[in-house]
Amino acid sequence: MLPVEEDYATVYHLREQAIQLKEQKNYTAAYQKLSHALQSGVFNATLHYQMACLLTEINKHAMAWKHYRIAVSLEEGVKHSLYEKNKLQWLNKLKYKSHHQRFSINGANRKYSNTKEKCMPCLHRSDSPQAFNCKRETIIFGLLRKKIIHFAFSLSTWVTPLFPKVVAYPAATFTLIYLAPALQAPAQTKPRIIIDPFRQKHETLEFYGSGDVNKDEKIDINDSEYINNHPPWELPDEADLNGDKLKNSEDMSIIGQYINNGTTIPSHWNNLDSAGKVSWFEKMYAIDSSWHNKPSNWVCYDYSTQVAINFKGYKELDTLNIEYMDKSIKNNGRFNIPVFEVNLTTSQGHPHSINAVLVGNDPKNFYSWYFFEPQYIPTYKEVYPGHWSMALNNTVEIVG
Repeated sequence: MLPVEEDYATVYHLREQAIQLKEQKNYTAAYQKLSHALQSGVFNATLHYQMACLLTEINKHAMAWKHYRIAVSLEEGVKHSLYEKNKLQWLNKLKYKSHHQRFSINGANRKYSNTKEKCMPCLHRSDSPQAFNCKRETIIFGLLRKKIIHFAFSLSTWVTPLFPKVVAYPAATFTLIYLAPALQAPAQTKPRIIIDPFRQKHETLEFYGSGDVNKDEKIDINDSEYINNHPPWELPDEADLNGDKLKNSEDMSIIGQYINNGTTIPSHWNNLDSAGKVSWFEKMYAIDSSWHNKPSNWVCYDYSTQVAINFKGYKELDTLNIEYMDKSIKNNGRFNIPVFEVNLTTSQGHPHSINAVLVGNDPKNFYSWYFFEPQYIPTYKEVYPGHWSMALNNTVEIVG
């Protein structure tokens, strides 16, 4: 539905109120006004930019940077006016720990080769003339030192052909970039991955289907008895061991086989083969609800982030007394599956964000990854080169 004239007047009024409140240093009220305005779908690019500036004033750098990226992606005018006018001031304001080096890995030692060119993020589309003037650089904005979250937002513009490459950031963040088939060139250098995309991120049994039904951090006969002695509606997620959304004698049987025969529990990701990972992930995606009943002003990146929160999880979010942006942290790490965010281009040439999980044995092999669209119902989830969500012969950037 298109906005009506009253919407424009209301949003304009809310914007003006937010500006006045910001000048009065009433940041909470200003944030509420802008949030309300964003729900209308009017002036989204400008509102996201104003929100970013407001959040910068109160040192909410992660949230600010995200709103800024959304503003740039939504409006060509913002890209060429606000962005070009303010990018130097913006980066100085944010005070991010940006890396103006290219990284090379030699054994356990990191060797940095400094570049004389200014390392600034470029938000031009990869097929635009401006992109060919950009250096082949990637900036990782790490928030680890600020103890907020373990997200590392990365932004890059690449001139084809592109070879698989890893950019490492201290404390184990990574960016793995591919050229999507069918024109993928052979790798000239072997990427080194600094994090572990194979294993569950959190060393705990507190996740969906783990089998630790009584939550004592071990799986034994007591968990089976707990299922038997409680009605299904009183049982936690850990009791659904086969992922059928039911909690019953079949789950008790899986616990018994695990105890007596050492068989693998379907949710124990670290011990699954490729087929087992695909099967369990698809069951969990059907249970997750990130794609359903979300705010109307969400864009692709919002869905991708919410899925990463629900599947991989971030411990830091549990210690904060806030919701991360407008995302829910209720299911933070619910599934304990190492799902990553992905930046790429759609077949129509638009910037886009989806998710991916490693189900094969080689993270440097494009086909070892299971790419999926977080906005769709489970029936339409998987993404492949040539799909609407993934253009052929374009960069696919996996960010963790």
